[in-house]
Amino acid sequence: MDEKVFFEHGGVQVTNARFKVDEQTYAVRNITSTAAWSKPQSWALPLLLGLCGFVAFSNKDGIGAGVLFLLVAAALFYFGRPWHFVKLSTASGEVKALKSRDKNYVLQVVNALNDAMVSQHKSA
Repeated sequence: MDEKVFFEHGGVQVTNARFKVDEQTYAVRNITSTAAWSKPQSWALPLLLGLCGFVAFSNKDGIGAGVLFLLVAAALFYFGRPWHFVKLSTASGEVKALKSRDKNYVLQVVNALNDAMVSQHKSA
C-alpha cells in the first residue's frame, strides 16, 4: 500500500503510516489517541513588573525605571501567547510531540493524525 500524505508543512509530515516532526518519527499504528493541548500564559511576571513599575513611578527619582518596567510589562502582556501542543497517547504513555504558538497549526496536525489513524484502521 502506498503512503498517503494527510499533512505536510515545514518539518512536519503526517501520512497513513508515520508522523514525522523534524528528526522524530512516530508510527501511526502505535498511536492510540491524539489531542490538542494548550499551556496558558503565565501572567505572574508581567503583573510583577507592572507593580514594580507603578511603585517606581510613584517615587520622584524612579520615574525612568517606572516607565521602563511598565513598558516591559505591557510588551509581555501584548506579545505573550500560550504554547499549543500535539499530545499523543501510545502504549508507552503520553508524549508532547509538537509545540507551536499557532493553535490552528496544531489543530490541523491533530486532524491529519486522526484522519491517518482512521485510514490505518480501514486498511487493516
